[in-house]
Amino acid sequence: MHSYTLSLKTLFEKNADPIKAAPMKKYMRNQFEYLGIKSPQGVILLREHIKEHGLPPLDKLDMIVRELWGLPRREFQYTALGLMSKLETKVDENFITTIEYLIITKSWWDTVDTLAGHSVGAQFKRFPKVKEKYLKKMAQVR
Repeated sequence: MHSYTLSLKTLFEKNADPIKAAPMKKYMRNQFEYLGIKSPQGVILLREHIKEHGLPPLDKLDMIVRELWGLPRREFQYTALGLMSKLETKVDENFITTIEYLIITKSWWDTVDTLAGHSVGAQFKRFPKVKEKYLKKMAQVR
C-alpha cells in the first residue's frame, strides 16, 4: 500500500465512531460498512491530510485512488472522490479508465452520482475524443 494511502487510512481509522457507523450503514441499505465519519468531518480530515502531506503525485493518483476504493469502509471511497476532485483538471485523458473502474466497482448511487457529475463531466469537457468514445460505449450498456 502506498504511504499516502496508508497515512489517510490511519487518520480516518483514528477518527472512527462506531456509534455513528451503524445508522450510516442502515441508511445505505446495508450495502457498505462505515467508520462512522460523516461527510463534513471527512472533508476536514482530508483537508488536514493535504495540508500536512500535500496532494498525491499525479503519477500515483490512479494507484492511490484504487487502493482507497478497495478498502472496506465507505468513507475511503468518499475520500478517493475528494482527492480526485482536487486534481480533476490535472489528470490526463487516460484517467477515464480509472473513473470507469470506480463506476462499476462498489457501485451505488452515492458514488456514481458524484463521479458522473464531477469526474466524468470534467474529463468529457477537457477531452472531446474521450467523450465521443465513452458516450458510445456507455450507451451500449443499456
